[in-house]
Amino acid sequence: MILQNVIFINILTFMKRMVAHMKSSVTRATLARKVGKKAGIPESEAGIIINTLVNSLCKSITTGEKVNIMHFGSFQQKSKKPRIGRNPKTLKNYEISARTVIKYVVSKDLKQKINGESAKNDKNESN
Repeated sequence: MILQNVIFINILTFMKRMVAHMKSSVTRATLARKVGKKAGIPESEAGIIINTLVNSLCKSITTGEKVNIMHFGSFQQKSKKPRIGRNPKTLKNYEISARTVIKYVVSKDLKQKINGESAKNDKNESN
């Protein structure tokens, strides 16, 4: 259990770093390869961990739980009411039905890394 927690923390840390440097799409296979190499485990085991992580996140979100991943962001369901939309080409109005979407909010730490800022700079500016 302790090894699984350590691996999980390593995966989250690695995912956070990858997002900060991403230029293109990252697949589960790519994640498994890089996590396996970083954690010193076979790629197949890393793939199982990645799949378990993604499936657990999906299950939690679909059951209505808010999922918080420290230094990465949070995911939760959000219900949208029906509304009137307009086709900009024809200017005709139409109804957009009610639906449930997944809302992602990026963490403050990740947002700062993406923007090349540091937490230290923010503390100095607020004084």
